[in-house]
Amino acid sequence: MKKHISTIAIVFLFAAQLLYPTSGFATDYYVHADVGDNRNSGLQPDEAFATLIYAMRQLTPGDTLYLRSGLYDETVNLGTSSYNDGTSENPITIKSYPNEKPIIGDNNAVFRVYDRKWWVFEDLTFQNSMAMTFGGRDTSL
Repeated sequence: MKKHISTIAIVFLFAAQLLYPTSGFATDYYVHADVGDNRNSGLQPDEAFATLIYAMRQLTPGDTLYLRSGLYDETVNLGTSSYNDGTSENPITIKSYPNEKPIIGDNNAVFRVYDRKWWVFEDLTFQNSMAMTFGGRDTSL
């Protein structure tokens, strides 16, 4: 009987992996430049992370990062190995929190995205950045 239960459990796990081939489940994260804290879990709007850089480093395929209103004046270099890639089935998405308008960039911001796969940016405002790069390969090394 014990062997029969083990066999059923293995078959169930194998079937689940076939139906849901990602390494885990998609997670929604939140970041709020004004009142967030990187010691928070980031899993609820009232437990938001503080910085875009920290929040983006937590993301794995299928995850969504919601940006709350505020100014994200950070240097983001989304081409380093500190960040994961999404997949065609499970892209990583960064988008505005519903009915809010976060702003990425100000006088000191640099926002670079290169050598990354399957990142989606939705309903975001980029302004006044010193440098913005989307696509291509890093040739400064």
